[in-house]
Amino acid sequence: MAMPAATAQQICTFALRKLGVVNRQMPVQVDDMKDALDALWFLLDSFNRQKLLIPFYQTVTITLSEGRRVFTVGTGGDFDCAPPIEINSIQVNSGGFIYQVSPFNGIDAFNDISAYGDMTQYPRTYMYNQSYPAQQITFDSMLLDGDIVSIYGLFPFDASFTGVGNDVDSTAVRTTPYATQLGLTEDTVFPAGYQSMLMWNVAESLLAEYPQDNPAVIQQVVKEAATSRNQVKSQNAKSRNLRFTDTNRPNTWGNICAPFRWP
Repeated sequence: MAMPAATAQQICTFALRKLGVVNRQMPVQVDDMKDALDALWFLLDSFNRQKLLIPFYQTVTITLSEGRRVFTVGTGGDFDCAPPIEINSIQVNSGGFIYQVSPFNGIDAFNDISAYGDMTQYPRTYMYNQSYPAQQITFDSMLLDGDIVSIYGLFPFDASFTGVGNDVDSTAVRTTPYATQLGLTEDTVFPAGYQSMLMWNVAESLLAEYPQDNPAVIQQVVKEAATSRNQVKSQNAKSRNLRFTDTNRPNTWGNICAPFRWP
């Protein structure tokens, strides 16, 4: 089953529709979309400050300028992005030969990784050490100069990862920590429950700017926003209490990594 995906515009359009600002036959006005986008960016920032994790799936790719085994992950690192919460797959393109690298299983493999040395062969396995602040990915042998390495996984929206995104009217830019992480018109894939939570909570955030005459609309928006927010908080609490060393789940949570910790 496909995972939920949405653009920032779709999240905002949903919120505006629930408030009766637009309908399916009415295009969204630029000012209304800007209001909704501001609410979305503020919401993500508020969740970030509350340590409420809002994850999304993405692929991060680098091209190597030298052969190596160990890579740092994080803002300013070899993989210049928010450290992934979960790595689902690592793919390497080595001169046109494309292969997958599997995660290590078990703490013994983690302790013995140095025994592999810098062998010049295609890596078979990797270890993702998620202990803050030194997140690292270590391969069992050397990747080569010119190799293209792609990580696909679950990433957090991260306020420290700044960037510039296109604004809705294309005549200006909106600088926000989240604009390059949640695309305005590009799909962002979320785990179940998170997309709906963002949609309803943006709608709730806009209630003050778009007053409602119908109490039923207010009640629905407030109820759905609170329910979806509580579900996400519950998922956050469960993930923080887990230690991901289950060898029966080899492609999940980077394997031998510590529980996710906020800086």
